[in-house]
Amino acid sequence: MFLANKTQSYGKLICDSYRSFKVLWTKLLPVYLIQVISIFGISVLILDKSTINIYIQAWQSAQNSAVTDFMTISESDQATMLNTINFMINSILCAYFFIVQLCRADGALTSDITKIAGSWMTGLKRLLPVIAYVIALTLAYGIVVYGIFLLSKLTNMVGPWASFALYVGAFILGVYVTIRLFYGYMLLASRQHGILSAIKTSWHLSKNYIWKIIFALILVISIPNIAFSLLRMGLVNIIPTISHAEFTMSIILTLLQNFVMLTLVMGMGYVFLNDSIHRKANK
Repeated sequence: MFLANKTQSYGKLICDSYRSFKVLWTKLLPVYLIQVISIFGISVLILDKSTINIYIQAWQSAQNSAVTDFMTISESDQATMLNTINFMINSILCAYFFIVQLCRADGALTSDITKIAGSWMTGLKRLLPVIAYVIALTLAYGIVVYGIFLLSKLTNMVGPWASFALYVGAFILGVYVTIRLFYGYMLLASRQHGILSAIKTSWHLSKNYIWKIIFALILVISIPNIAFSLLRMGLVNIIPTISHAEFTMSIILTLLQNFVMLTLVMGMGYVFLNDSIHRKANK
């Protein structure tokens, strides 16, 4: 088992977060590739005008002439409708593949083969709870931000500094809540907690870990970003200045960068979650 059965120093946790990539990438890469292909294929299918026109013409032909003239859909309305449908479908797909990857990462780090084998079915079972969890947190954060926005409008008579202080407060509050609920996705998806249980457990386990998680996320995210930025700068001087070649290179590097960051953050999350559980158990 990759995860330690005891508490570790902060430096060891950071090292294990990077080392987890070696364990996880072979388990997560196939899922990531299927996700990219699925989302790209569905987007092309939905946003392809020739395909969509077939559905619209079939729908209009089913109406009588008077209703057809009234219900004719403009191109701008079609684009808006199709982009909305595409966004909703892709969001659900991303949530599903995210759960599958969490389950496979948990199984790989704990040497639990059943979690890896059953990850696709678990993704379906845990899809609605995870979506509900994300929606609930988004609404809660939106209500807080909107409330602070209204307060900033009321404090315009005081001056711009009051509004600035409120926006800074909203940002700090958002970061604080995000870090306190950082473990929630892992608990809800791979450990199969309920929504309230995931929130409560994550809030409890992340206590006294706030700054540690923040600095770990900065290290885990910044180093790959710097590496890929340097790689892009180097490849720009090597690859011929052909629009298609540059565009293809940019797409490939972006997909690769996203995969590396996703894998590192998942590994870091489970390493810190495991350490938090052991620390709480030893108290």
